[in-house]
Amino acid sequence: MPKHSIHRLVDKALLGKEYPQVHRYMDEPAKYLGARHRIARHNLATALLLFARYKDPKAFMSSILHTALDQVDANVRVRARSRRSRR
Repeated sequence: MPKHSIHRLVDKALLGKEYPQVHRYMDEPAKYLGARHRIARHNLATALLLFARYKDPKAFMSSILHTALDQVDANVRVRARSRRSRR
């Protein structure tokens, strides 16, 4: 999972503002689910909830970007492990 500083950097670059509260909320389940935390709060329903909570379409986009960035990170890690195991 990318650090929140990376998520905030993406927010700033693409949305013009950081949304740390979005990232804290989305990753809160990591406390008890660990790496499997993405099964909770990394979906469209959560993005819609955050839009309603903050009345800000950019908070919605921040949550979508968060989920996408986490997925990219997971894919990169899986491919890296796969390459190492083939050596």
